[in-house]
Amino acid sequence: MSLRHFCKIAAIGLILASFFSCDNNSSKVSNKIDYIKSIGDTNPSLAMSMLDSLDINIRKQPERVIKKFDLLRLRVQDKAYITATSDIAAKQLVTYFEKNGTALEKQEAYFYAGSVYRDLQDTPRALKYFFKALEIAENSKQFDTVMQRNTFSNLHYLYFNVQDYPKAYEYAMKEYKLSQSINKIELTCLMHLGMSLTVLDSIKQAKEIYKIALDTISSNPQLKDDHEVLCSLLFNFSYLKDSVQASRCYTLLQDLNLDDSNDSKNYAYGEYFLLVGKKEAAICAFNRILHNKTDLLRMYDASKALFHIYNEEKQVVEANKMANLFVSLCDSIDLGKRQELAATVKNEYQYHKDQQREQKNH
Repeated sequence: MSLRHFCKIAAIGLILASFFSCDNNSSKVSNKIDYIKSIGDTNPSLAMSMLDSLDINIRKQPERVIKKFDLLRLRVQDKAYITATSDIAAKQLVTYFEKNGTALEKQEAYFYAGSVYRDLQDTPRALKYFFKALEIAENSKQFDTVMQRNTFSNLHYLYFNVQDYPKAYEYAMKEYKLSQSINKIELTCLMHLGMSLTVLDSIKQAKEIYKIALDTISSNPQLKDDHEVLCSLLFNFSYLKDSVQASRCYTLLQDLNLDDSNDSKNYAYGEYFLLVGKKEAAICAFNRILHNKTDLLRMYDASKALFHIYNEEKQVVEANKMANLFVSLCDSIDLGKRQELAATVKNEYQYHKDQQREQKNH
């Protein structure tokens, strides 16, 4: 262990020890929860450690303090990209804060319930709670604007995932405009808008948005190790035949020395090598995805790309092999089920709109 790493751990230990040495009356525990919340926005890993330390005595507190603590745990887990595996806590929190919460607490409970159902791949229920979170923002004097933006972001993700691209674009644009108004445009927001524009064939606008994202990374050293966004940008610029910007992405990615197990890198490299005429290198990159066998959707994309390459090269045996694999992966992914889900999502959205109209009429 390096001295720097040891000192960092020791410092965290001192923070936790001093913070939790205070007495545990309700008001002080509530203040501790508020403090951890502020930490979690920038350092969710530290916030999780602090929550774990506080968890020992939290069940002795009044119900409101316990629910506030449980809601914060959902929040921090989401910010730390810890995938939810159960909806029990989310349901309990929604029930409690619907009866006892402020507008801000209701918005937060709805938002993180939506996040839980997103993780559980229950798209209709995720939509339900994200819509409820938006209603708070639209109808209350007090609401969290950043959470409203993140709700638009999640709605884009859900609609894009079921291939309802016009609706995905609608929420990506709302996310972008709100981000502009609060002066907090993040890379994720730009990528959402770029992706939506790409699938809707607004190519010029998509390139402009992607270039803003790339320029943002290039001008900020802290963002240059965001390999997921860089891989996405490399793929999209390559797919859109923008060799100049694609080369910029490729150079930045080479500096990161990602290993061959990273399928996002392999897929982006494959598309880039096709763009610059390095067909054999592209074949190697796509084949690495098939060899890794870690991501069915990436394997689906790679087999499709390889089929087109081999078919163009008149390599019939290899083309047939990829065609068979492609069909097999289609069955595994169950694209038909995704189309059914899209219909369910549209019905859920229409139901939500009908409910809104009824409420206004009353």
